[in-house]
Amino acid sequence: MTDAVSNQSLGTWFHDYRENLGLSLRAAAGDSMSAARLSRFERGQSEISTEAAVTLMFNLGMNRTEIRNLNAQNPYSFPLNLIELLLTDDRAAIQTAANRFLSAHISDPDTYLKAVEQLIFQCATTEVTSDFQLSMRDEIQLHKFLAYPQSWGTIEATAIFTVLPFASTEFRNFCRVGIAAAGGSLPLQTTVGLAIALAAAKFGDRPALSQSLQDLDDIVQPRWNSIAVRQIRPALNMWQLVANSTSTPAATPTFTLLLANLETVGAGAMLPWLQRYWQLSWHPHASVHSGAKFMVAHQQEAPAAEIGPHLRMIRHQRGLNLTDVCLHWSTAAQSRFENGASQLSFNRTQQLNDFLLTEWSQLGRREFSINAAAFNAITALKARDHNLSQATAAPVIAHLEAQMAQVPATVRTLRVLPVRIYSYAFNYDHVPEALIAQAGTILLDAKRWNQAYYTLFTCASGNMDYQLAYKIWRGLIGADAGYHSAVEYRDLLDFYIALTVIESGDTEIAAAMLADMQRAAAPKIISVQTMFTKLAKLLCQATITPGRAVEDQIETFLRTMIELGYLTEVQEQIPNFANFLNRPDFMADVTAE
Repeated sequence: MTDAVSNQSLGTWFHDYRENLGLSLRAAAGDSMSAARLSRFERGQSEISTEAAVTLMFNLGMNRTEIRNLNAQNPYSFPLNLIELLLTDDRAAIQTAANRFLSAHISDPDTYLKAVEQLIFQCATTEVTSDFQLSMRDEIQLHKFLAYPQSWGTIEATAIFTVLPFASTEFRNFCRVGIAAAGGSLPLQTTVGLAIALAAAKFGDRPALSQSLQDLDDIVQPRWNSIAVRQIRPALNMWQLVANSTSTPAATPTFTLLLANLETVGAGAMLPWLQRYWQLSWHPHASVHSGAKFMVAHQQEAPAAEIGPHLRMIRHQRGLNLTDVCLHWSTAAQSRFENGASQLSFNRTQQLNDFLLTEWSQLGRREFSINAAAFNAITALKARDHNLSQATAAPVIAHLEAQMAQVPATVRTLRVLPVRIYSYAFNYDHVPEALIAQAGTILLDAKRWNQAYYTLFTCASGNMDYQLAYKIWRGLIGADAGYHSAVEYRDLLDFYIALTVIESGDTEIAAAMLADMQRAAAPKIISVQTMFTKLAKLLCQATITPGRAVEDQIETFLRTMIELGYLTEVQEQIPNFANFLNRPDFMADVTAE
């Protein structure tokens, strides 16, 4: 059985994070432990408790997703990018992930979870066009794992997405009932909803396909502009074509246009996956009926704030005994941990978490969401008052500062400053130059980008001098050798920085930025970031070599986005293009039939 991560690598990860912030051992440790103990932990010479690690993470300004960066390198952790690998048909990477994960779990106790893991990766490595079908025994084991939809997270959603194309009608119906009971996050709901539609299409179940699309529509319409929905809009378009067509490939010309549009916006890696399902929808497999009755279980225990009791609830939901989860520690230690009487080490808690196929974000600690709560509060005040004054925003900022009172000043500034800037910029007020200067200094000094730095840059970049914004942006994408890591997800930030550059008319920096974007890695699946990064490239090109030809490319690209379902995003940015191209009629030209 593989340790979650070695004490040495775990300690090194925290050491590097602390060093990047310029924090002393004493400041980072706070009240959670002594500086000497933290030093020994960072050197891999001792372990720390889970609660001490959580306090340390809070003191370092981490959010709940930061631990994923560590676990991504850990073979014992479930590969949370499996769906992306499936969507981009990266068979080699899928096989590598399967081998890596299953090998790490080969010595696990022989519970049904080991069979579930093998089933997930067997389905992931099997072509969706295959005649492979899950047995009733397989589905019973999967149902046991998925019985409590209220606790579904990313791993459960990934399991459903992976196995459903090989499941019976009864199991598909269970997942549909489950997602209605789950609630949960929007990404989870859209992932499971799309999986149900895919399976219905594969098995030629047009009524189920139509119903699943209606279910998805009910989920996504209120949140049409969210990140999760943006990524599945083209797939929704495709399945709507299938559901609305009464004879085979009557809609093929429209589907061909969809594929061409995806290629245009940089999501060509998804085409084999889409084409495979498209062909299946016209030449479906026969549905399989297992006759089983898969029921949704109702949660008896309320989620606990403490990690030990929360993992006890997960263990109960997984149907495991206490002895099943004592990986290399005593049942007495596990029992005390689950009852909140003592702590397991952070390393062992990570391993237990991975063994139970759950994730840190499901151990939701409210203190890791206080920044998001502050941004939401500012947004709500703006919606209520329409004209947000600093006096109105002040209590929100003061409350955030009070919540961060015990963390080091460096971290407190990194958390509070973006909210303070946002309170001005969101209301279109002039942001004090001192705040922008402070943000610039912090960002230039950063050696490793994380979500906190990204949030600060997002809030401050629109008010920065274009040369400073460009210099910091190079660090964000990993183009500057002085930065050790890059932020992969950047939403519209590339586009906004490009706007500041082209507004300056500086063709030299526009050319440099274009070269940087061409070298930087881009997401392979459909995303607003992919599309607006391509638009940023076109804007830079238009600055370097202006003319009607590149203007036509921009107009064609925007039309393509509209055809893929991104009208709202195009409408929001049209004024920027109209000003840049000096064409007041640009909106009418782009949206013309």
